[in-house]
Amino acid sequence: MFRIATFFFSPLSLGFVLVLSLSSASAQDFRQMAEKGKILLERQLYSDAIQELLAASQTPEGKQNAEVHYHLGLAYYRVAIIDRAILALERSVTLAKADPERQRPALLLEQIKQLFTKVQITLEVDPDELGKVVIQLEPTEPFSNLQKRRAHAMLAKKWRQGTSLKTGAYYLPKGTYRFGMQQPTCLSYGFFLNNQPIKTLDVADATVQLAIKDKPTCVCEGGQVLKQDAKKRYCTCPEGTLWSQRENRCEIPKNAAAPPSWISKNWPWVTALTVIVVAAGVTVPVLLVMNNNSPQKAEFSKGFDFK
Repeated sequence: MFRIATFFFSPLSLGFVLVLSLSSASAQDFRQMAEKGKILLERQLYSDAIQELLAASQTPEGKQNAEVHYHLGLAYYRVAIIDRAILALERSVTLAKADPERQRPALLLEQIKQLFTKVQITLEVDPDELGKVVIQLEPTEPFSNLQKRRAHAMLAKKWRQGTSLKTGAYYLPKGTYRFGMQQPTCLSYGFFLNNQPIKTLDVADATVQLAIKDKPTCVCEGGQVLKQDAKKRYCTCPEGTLWSQRENRCEIPKNAAAPPSWISKNWPWVTALTVIVVAAGVTVPVLLVMNNNSPQKAEFSKGFDFK
């Protein structure tokens, strides 16, 4: 005679099984994402690697894994996102359980400190009023270090295309730069260091404190005149002249006709007077200059301001 055994599972037991199942799935996802991110990193597909490694680092396993944070920091470093690279590497050092595991992120952190310096930018103007600005950031001497060249190229490209700056920390390769800000108006904003407008910037070991302020004056160059409407100030060439990119000044266009003379403006009276004189028997040569061209006017959008 056989007995049928009946098993009863309490809700607590079922919950325990479910937790184990979810934990196992999460661990498997972490391993897959971490491994995939590492392979993408080795293939220099840095953006894709960051996506995988960042997802892996946010899993329960990844939050406590020193290696995945190291690889994430390395990927950020390769694309010159230095602030996030530092955070990931510092996290890796904290999580490392032994010196060999701690050595790689610590060495990379030290390398970053040797090559880069934090530049703290403070906006003392309305960010909405400032809008997107185009910034020129050129080293006075070429960088010999490959990573510094890569980082500068990426940051300079982003800033040349126009960026919305905000108060925060930016990391620049150590060196001396020419700083310029291009705006569509009168260049009324600029970078200030110790309350002085700058045209060059030395980035050394100490943190640099920069501020963006409204300049107290707006100087128009090359013969331009300053005008202002309800929204903005701007420089423009006087009527009858155009801005010469080659000469960096306002000039009368070479193909422009001469301005109307007094005679051409008053030609009816001159003609009548000439008829009267001729009728009187006196020959007087009269030159009539007709000119219907109106003076040309052009507004000017100046280039980078290095004042």
